[in-house]
Amino acid sequence: MQSGTMMKSIKWLSKRSYPPNIYLFRHLERGSIIYSQIPQPTLQDINNLFPRANQENKKPVYGQRRDLWKLMCFIKLGDYKLSNQLYRDLIHLRHLRDVKGINTGQRKLNEMGQIWYSGQYRPVYSQEAIADLRECLVKSGISESTIYWEDEWRKGDWDGVLPGVEHKMIPRVGNINREESEILKELSRVE
Repeated sequence: MQSGTMMKSIKWLSKRSYPPNIYLFRHLERGSIIYSQIPQPTLQDINNLFPRANQENKKPVYGQRRDLWKLMCFIKLGDYKLSNQLYRDLIHLRHLRDVKGINTGQRKLNEMGQIWYSGQYRPVYSQEAIADLRECLVKSGISESTIYWEDEWRKGDWDGVLPGVEHKMIPRVGNINREESEILKELSRVE
């Protein structure tokens, strides 16, 4: 794993009343994905996930246009240790793919050998993020958790995988960026 990865500690998260959740945000223009331990993308998350940004996977500028980040899904876990381990595993898989080039052979390429895109949007990053999430959950042995999805299309096919994981949809009524934080606060409450 990259040496510069910074995580929020269990003490830091519990002191500030953040639940043990992992959040996946997608950039609406570029398709970039950010994993976060708190319900909004931070500069620390961007720095963790874009150690060697390039033309195809540009490092987003933090602080500009927060409305471009849309919640793709979040995983509600019951334990901070599991949450931190899952976050660490997700970053490690991303690092292996983006920096070391492992398992990038299935990416759809255009005629110039670049990752396929439409405008600036590259859908491969969100598909890889969901595949990484699924792999990390299977390997970690997490038996019970709840995943809240943006929509059915993002969820994909999880039939027969992790029967103890419950899948729910984030309410779509009034789910705009301005109100998304309130929806997240309501769904993230520690029970």
